[in-house]
Amino acid sequence: MKILIADFDLFFKIGGGQTFYRQIIEKNPNIDFYYLIEQENINNPRPKNAHGIPYKPIYQIHDLNNYINVTPPRWVYRSFTLASNIANSVSGYHFDVVDAPDYEQYTLFLRPAFEYHQVKCTKVALSLHGKISTTLRLDWFGSTEVNIPLDLEEKMQFKTADIRYGISQSYIKEWRN
Repeated sequence: MKILIADFDLFFKIGGGQTFYRQIIEKNPNIDFYYLIEQENINNPRPKNAHGIPYKPIYQIHDLNNYINVTPPRWVYRSFTLASNIANSVSGYHFDVVDAPDYEQYTLFLRPAFEYHQVKCTKVALSLHGKISTTLRLDWFGSTEVNIPLDLEEKMQFKTADIRYGISQSYIKEWRN
């Protein structure tokens, strides 16, 4: 089985999401996991079943400014561009599952980006770690301003995934409601 964790630098970054993904990889040595490398050294120590793929961004957000009438709304430019660059980085691969964290919103665009870049993917999973809109609402960054497009983008992402899972029962319940 081949699983792409659509996240970056899992064996370089220190964070809850990266720690969670590292534990999944370590507990499942019979599954091949792939992830994207942006800053992590390609020769970093990692388990034998963890395979880093260099991130190859070819799309830039500012490139979309000239195509206002044929592109998604501005509030999804970042997610659209990230999904496209992730797909470009894994062009030609085939994955049984692509797992993406909900603290990013690019899952919404992964399937069409994969199709465009000839990436085969059987299922898309959304890993429920914690939404950025909730973080903002809880004033983690000094702002309680609610970002309506971000809320909408998160809900759309949730609906497009084939599989949704999380380690927090209360967070899963919040999403179900």
